[in-house]
Amino acid sequence: PVDSPGSTGSSAAPKRPYPEVFSLLYPALALALAASTATALVPASNGSTAEMEPPPGMVLIKGGRTKVGTDFKDLKTLLEEHPTLQGNYSSFIAETPEHNVTVEDFFLMVNEVTNEQFEAYVKDTGARPPRHWAEEQENEARDTFLREQGKAKRDAREAGETPPPDRIFDPKEWWRKNWENVEWTLKDELRPLPVTHVDYQDARNYARWAGMRLMTEQEYQRACRGDSTQSYPWGEAW
Repeated sequence: PVDSPGSTGSSAAPKRPYPEVFSLLYPALALALAASTATALVPASNGSTAEMEPPPGMVLIKGGRTKVGTDFKDLKTLLEEHPTLQGNYSSFIAETPEHNVTVEDFFLMVNEVTNEQFEAYVKDTGARPPRHWAEEQENEARDTFLREQGKAKRDAREAGETPPPDRIFDPKEWWRKNWENVEWTLKDELRPLPVTHVDYQDARNYARWAGMRLMTEQEYQRACRGDSTQSYPWGEAW
């Protein structure tokens, strides 16, 4: 787990540097952020305790004993029924054995981080934007790459030399090397959608900037399963 800078594990309401951006709510599956809370109860004026009010845009996920991982027998059955998955055996076996862990209460975003929210972070910090925000520039770079490769082959043939081997345009590598010098524009239709094409480091840095953190695997399981022991939030059938 990665807490925000200065976090003690019992943070108050997460900072919201752009409240008008963080008020956007669009459901999907992507990056969601969490915030730690030592307890979900706070003293009330009458001397009793009351449930803590979640920060804006977040909900309280009550903690408790939570099933994590996969039973080896279930994994064996899965691989027998779907042989094509056996090539990923090492990844699946890492999910065993099934066990129970105690998860503390935590706050979780109701919806996922949108492109618009991530854009606020990029503009504020100068961080690398997602590659698909510069889709037109990427296509131009690919066309230029192919033209230059074709010219190199033609020049080699005309000179009676062996043409150079084919190379493949790698958009990720192109973006890694050139993003600081490429102009990008976030299209309006992408603004409400969940942000994609971000790696772990991008996600962690965004969470810290927003005054929150990424949820842990155990918290993810807690949010999905709660006190249930079923395989999926909706039951056993996939």
